[in-house]
Order: sequence, then C-alpha cells, then structure tokens
Amino acid sequence: MKKLLTLLLLIASASCSYALMAPGNNIISRKVAEESIVLLRNEESALPLTKSDTVAVFGPGQIGYIKGGGGSAWVHTYYSVPVPEGIKHVAAEGMVGFYEPLYNEYRADSNITITVEKAKEIAKHANTALLCVAHGSGEGFDRKIDKGDWFLSEKEEETLAALSKAGFKKVIVVLNTVGVIDTSWVDVYKPQGVLWCSAPGIDGGDAVANILTGKVNPSGKLTDTWARDINDYPSTEGFFTPGHVDYTEGIYVGYRYFRTFNKAARYPFGHGLSYTTFDIANKGVKLENENIVVTAKVTNKGARAGKEVVQVYVKAPRGKLDKPAMELRGFAKTKLLSPGESQTLTITFPKYEAASYDEYGDTGHKAAWVLEAGDYHILVGDSLDSAAKNVFGKVNVPQTLVTKQLANRFNPTKLEKVLTADGTYRPVPTYDPEAGKIKPIDIAADSYTIIEGEDYSMTYGDSGRQHFSYPDGRLGVCLAWTQKTNGGAKYPVSVAKAGKYDIYFAIAGRDNDGGFRITFDDKDVGEVKNVRPTGGWFDFRYITATVDLPAGAGDLAFRTTKPYGNIDRFIIVPAGNKSLYEAALKSAETLSVPEPKYAFKERTQVGSGTIYWEDVLRDHSLLNAFISQLADEDLARITQGFPNKVIGDCGDIGGLTDFGCYGLETTDGGQGVKLGGPAMGYYTTCMPSTVLVTCSWNIGIIDEYCKAIAKEMELNKVDIWLAPGLNIHRNPLCGRNFEYMSEDPLITGLFAAKFVRCAHKYGYFSMIKHFCANNREFERTTVDTRVSDRAMREIYLRGFQRAVEEGDALFIMSSYNLINGTEVSESKNILTDILRGEWGYRGLVSTDWGNNSNQTREVLAGNNVKMYAGNHSDVMFDLANGVITHEKLVQNARTIFGTILRAYDIRAEK
Repeated sequence: MKKLLTLLLLIASASCSYALMAPGNNIISRKVAEESIVLLRNEESALPLTKSDTVAVFGPGQIGYIKGGGGSAWVHTYYSVPVPEGIKHVAAEGMVGFYEPLYNEYRADSNITITVEKAKEIAKHANTALLCVAHGSGEGFDRKIDKGDWFLSEKEEETLAALSKAGFKKVIVVLNTVGVIDTSWVDVYKPQGVLWCSAPGIDGGDAVANILTGKVNPSGKLTDTWARDINDYPSTEGFFTPGHVDYTEGIYVGYRYFRTFNKAARYPFGHGLSYTTFDIANKGVKLENENIVVTAKVTNKGARAGKEVVQVYVKAPRGKLDKPAMELRGFAKTKLLSPGESQTLTITFPKYEAASYDEYGDTGHKAAWVLEAGDYHILVGDSLDSAAKNVFGKVNVPQTLVTKQLANRFNPTKLEKVLTADGTYRPVPTYDPEAGKIKPIDIAADSYTIIEGEDYSMTYGDSGRQHFSYPDGRLGVCLAWTQKTNGGAKYPVSVAKAGKYDIYFAIAGRDNDGGFRITFDDKDVGEVKNVRPTGGWFDFRYITATVDLPAGAGDLAFRTTKPYGNIDRFIIVPAGNKSLYEAALKSAETLSVPEPKYAFKERTQVGSGTIYWEDVLRDHSLLNAFISQLADEDLARITQGFPNKVIGDCGDIGGLTDFGCYGLETTDGGQGVKLGGPAMGYYTTCMPSTVLVTCSWNIGIIDEYCKAIAKEMELNKVDIWLAPGLNIHRNPLCGRNFEYMSEDPLITGLFAAKFVRCAHKYGYFSMIKHFCANNREFERTTVDTRVSDRAMREIYLRGFQRAVEEGDALFIMSSYNLINGTEVSESKNILTDILRGEWGYRGLVSTDWGNNSNQTREVLAGNNVKMYAGNHSDVMFDLANGVITHEKLVQNARTIFGTILRAYDIRAEK
C-alpha cells in the first residue's frame, strides 16, 4: 500500500499542462447555491413566479454577472450561467415567460437607459420586472461607501425608480452582490421581492431561477446583520485609518452590537424567508452531563415543502462581566418537510460554551474563561429577532465557575478604550510590548545613534534585507528593494529628549530622483524628495533630512513616495551638530559583517546508508534519522516554498527531491481549484462563495462541496487547497468578506471544522486562513490591528480554534497584518503559545504568499514556511551569527516533514 501511495504521489507531483473540470461538479455547485440563497423580502406573496408571469430582466448586472469574488478566490470556468440565462432555462420548461428582446438589447449595450416611458412600453409585454444588481469585490482592496458599491449605482437606482412607476405587477430585485449592501431603496421604491445570491458560482443563474419560480423553496438565512446605514456598524468609524485600526467595539461585533444596543437592522442576523410557514414548538430544555440540551419540534404549516433553521441563543446573566444581550450557541436545519410534516430537532452544546473571557480579573479570575453564577436563558427562533421574543427555558449555574485558566497573550500597547454594554468606553491598560519583540533603539540627546537598515521591525512593499560586498571587499547587509512606491521600513526607537534631529541616510542604487516621507508613530515628521542617489547598487552616499521627534518610545519609519534604491544605515544626531555626525561616520564606515559564530553542518554523504522519504513512509520512526542527514542549507531551504510543478498552482511545501520527497502542491481558489487561466486554457468549477455556503446553515452540504473540490484536486494533481477563510465579518467594507463565513464565531467554527474533516475524508487538505484578525485589505501587509485579549478570544479566534480542536486541521496560513505591534507571522504568542500550547495544534503554519516579514523571526515564532518563496540565505546568515540555532531548524523540519507524513497517512486511509 505504501509503495502504491508513493507511486501515486510521485505521479501527482509530475508536471501538469492543463486543468480539468470534474463532471457533475457544476450540478453540485448549483445545489449548494439553491440551499443557501436568501429571500430577504416577499411582499404580497409576489414570489414564487408562476406560469402567468412574464419576466423582463433589467440592469447592467445581468451582463456583468458575478459568479465569484476577485483575487486568489477567482476561478476560471468554461462558462457561467447569469441570471437571465437561468430565467430562459425555466421559461423553456414552461414555468414562466421570458421577455427576450430586452435581454438582447442589454447584450448589445449593457449601459442602456431605462426611462419611465421605456419601462411602461416593456410592461405591455411583461408583468414582472426583475432588476439584477451586481457588485463585486476582491483581494487587495476594500469596498467603498460609494454608488456602485455600498450604494446602488446611478444606473441601477435610475432603473429601479423607473420600474416602480411603470405599472409592473411585480418588481423583484436580485442582489448578485458579494456581501452586504445598502438597502434603503426598499423604503423608497418598495419592490415586492428582494433575493440575495452573493456570488453563487458557475451555474448560479439556474439556482436563482429555480428559487424565483419555486422549483426550490428558499431556505438560506443571513450570517450577517444588514444594517440600515453603514455608520450603524461601530467599526465603520476608523475603518480606513492609515497605519492601524482600533477595535474599540471590543466584543460588540455584528448582531452582538445591534441587539445589545437596540439598534434596528434592515435584515437581522439569521433572517431568511420561505414560501411556506413553520411552527417551532418548545419540547424542553435540560442540563444533561454538563451539556445544555434543547429540543424543538418543527412543523410545516404551509402548502409547500420546505426547510427551516432552528437557531438557539443564550442570554447570559449580567454579573461582574460585561456581556452581549444574546449569543448564538447552536443551530440545526430540518430535512425537506412536506406540508403538515414535522421533525423533532435536538441541539446540544456544552454548558461551558456560555462562558465569557475575563481579561482584567473583574470576577477575581484574570485571564480565564468564567461561567458566572445566575440564570442562562435559552432563546429559540428562526432568526435573531424571533428568538429574542421566544424563551424556551433557562439553566441555572449556582456558583461562578472557571472553565479554563489561561494567560493574556495580546496585551494591546496602543488601544485606548473598548466599548461596554452601557454605551461607555472602558480604558485599556497600557502593556509592555510582546516579549521577544525587537527592543527599541535609544536615540540619545547628546550623542549619535547608528541604525542599520536591516535592523527593521517590519518592512513595507517588497523591501527586505540583502547581503552584498562593499567596493573594498568588506561584507555588508542593507535594506534593499525600495524601488517601488510605498517601500521602506519601520524601526522601534526610544527618544531621550524631544527636539529636532538630523538623519543622515546612506543611500545608493538608483539613477532617477527618489523621495520618501519620514513618520513617527504614523505621523509625518519629515520628508526627503527629489534626491538622486548614485548609479551603483552599493555605492552608498549620505543625504540629510531634519525631523522633529517627540520624547519616548515609538516607531520611526520611512515610506518611499518615489522609487529609491538600497539603504545601508541611518545616522541620527541632534540637529546642526556636524561634529557628532563626523564621529558617527568614522565609526560607521569601519563596520562590516562579523565573522560567523557557527560552522555550518554539511549534508550526510548520500550512499548506501541514505534514508529516503520512501523509507520514512514505510517506517515513521525513521523521521528523525532522515532529518539528521540534512545539511543546514537543506534545513534553511525548507523554511520557504519551492517552485510549482503543476502549472498555475501556488508552489509546493517541503519538497526535497534529492531524498525522494516531492512535497505537497498548493492551489488557490476560495471558490474552487484555481489553476492558470483562459490564456492557458485552464478551466475548473467555480463553487458558490464561502459566505453564501454558510448561509445554508446546513453543515451537511459541506460534504458534497468538499467532494467536488477533491475531484478536481485529484484530476489536477494538487494537494492543499488554500481555503477556507475564517476571518470574522467585522465590517461589510472588508473586500474579502465573500471568502469568509460570518460575523459570528460559532457558525464560522462549526463550518470550518466540517470543511477540514471533509477535506481529509476525500484525501486532500485545506489550509485555513488568514490567521488572524485580518479584517481589512487596505494596507493589509502593514496595518496594525489594535485589539483586546477578550475580543480576540471571544470573537476572532474561536473559529480557528474549532477548526484545530474539532477539525484536526493540518495547515494554517498566518495573516499579513500586525496585532498590537507585532507581525502575526513573527508572533510567538499567537503561533506557539496559543496555537500549539493552548490548542494543541500539531500541524504546519505557512505565511500568506509574498508577505514582507523577517524569515528567521518567523521560524523562531513558530511559522514554519514562508510562501511562495522567501530568502533562505537570510536564515543561513542568521544561523552563522547565532540569531537562530541548528536545533531550532531541526525542530522546524520535524514539524514540516511530520505534517507531510500525517497528510500521506490520511490520504492512504482514504
């Protein structure tokens, strides 16, 4: 079996020159969309459409159909079915009429103007107007509070206004929008029906048409709160603040905020309509073996078959800890119930799930999960709003219990306040920076300070460390690759005395005029502009800027405004003190790279005694001996990814072909397997967006979804799918919310764990992402997320924790951002202390692709691999100089190869 497995994996690692779509996957995609699409509004029972209805489809969105979100999630397909094509298909079955002349007119010019007169003319041929609204978003940018994004476009609103006055019997709006949008137009134009389909995949138009005509009864429910105004979300204020974002709302995210502060939503969390009606009867609440057990009987009271979702919320007692008004603790979806049919659902969850995290010790138990004494009311309904009015029972906790003692790991250094349930803000204590973070460089008031360019705490753009030789042969290291606008780096400093300082930059390597702005804690303090460095890459010359620095600790940074070259070092002296500069210059010019402190370990000679990967597959106990053969060069090299062997994929992890290990191939595509594109003739299946899938509230459909993904991964010889995304929908403006699941950590975590388990079931692997608190795309590689321990643990980490503890995840992708001043991929607190220490994670952590963090610091923190490729010479340099040890690289290799070994075993059991 092991030999067969090895052969299959060798074949899987061979070059592939095409991408394949698995037969039947489009049908699975359509069925998942049908299970998930949400009917938001249905006045006068306008839907479903009948044979007596003839539909005219309006709006440029019918041509600009959005099957998926942009960026890494985008999947290239042979075809896609937009909404009007779906209407044509059901019209061909005689279920509804279709006014095709208007569709043909839009295909000729998608930007046609619909006046009231034109709409009235069309209304003579069609009694139903259907407006398609298509708004997309994607990786690398956020949404805007503009027309055509958060708001309807001028053309869409102009068309809707005309339709409302044209005399149509029915006006239906289909929102083919990747996420939440403004719906204030509902009050103005009063369409009878509103349907949200997000980005519904390759056959999404057919799914929409089947819902509209009643072939499928809608059963999707929202996993986000749709507010009446974008400013109703407390996170909107400050969302686009340059350099950082303050999570001052704390735990009050999404419905937790709206329900606690009695803020009315347009469509509440959990909302979704059906073409039938259901009764949810209380069959009891009890405490059984420390589990809360809720039983409900669901009966279809209407005339159509349909499915209902039972949602269970808990209202915790207001004790010493601040708490939301209610929180989702369980849910279940019925089977398809015929008219009059009933089903009894039992929803069970551990009592400790209702605990809260005591960050400050308000209950006397600092840094602990605490279940406070009192009555926990169990609220049940088909949405958040209905559950709020429907108390099924209560469970009493007689005395306060500590369910888990931990330690505060996030300790914000600059977050000033967090929201409390009474509407006031609680001041946040100031903590010392994370242990192990780079110590601030002292800037003296009466001496000179030399800062080496490579001693940054973080970089911007593509900037990073480079090794070189001075013209006289001395070795050096510099900050390089600032040739793009917004390159540069940040340096932690401590200024002894406020005042003006001269900064001398040793710069080389560009022929054109360059410039950069200098900041202290994100505030401009100086600028260099229109300065021409030398033409030689390492022929450094000094230029000067005068800055005004405040006293105390902060981050001194520069960002290029025009392309610049390499920067060797900075010399900082009190303004105007030329003699100190000259003394510093004399000292600096004698600096060179120190002699190595460590002699590199060479590779064990390959020969008859060599242990190959195939040997390890047969006998896992040989893993340590296998690793002991490797040279330091090998150990450093596997801290980064290897070039892809499958054309169009994202590279491989852990490949060491000299020893027969071909690693695991990765592929993008949050909505399917993404390989190549039209230019290469590569097409696969685009599945519905992750957020839409979660709106099914049916964890069972993930099995078919993952089976479809697995088929195409097997066909295309890839192993790790870079999905799903688990980041919480903190605000609708995040450009990648379509890749993420929900504003709620429970539904996110349960779906995530199922994704991971089903991936393993079918012999492939998902890499959950982006770990963690990656909630905006603006400045995504440099933004500092300032957030409290409690918010992290109750909101932003819970989904990932379930994927690890319940899903047994093998692969996690660390996020680009910083958290409380430390880059996530360099954070030992997050990647080692929490992920591995608290959760028992045994898998591999990879960076997001092309991040700008320090590769050695990543390995030291517990981030195993920099993808797609890093610079292992940096790791070798740091090994030689004692920054990292051989033993640490061996430990890292054990994690990498041990995880690959586990993956092979899982596939062997498939």
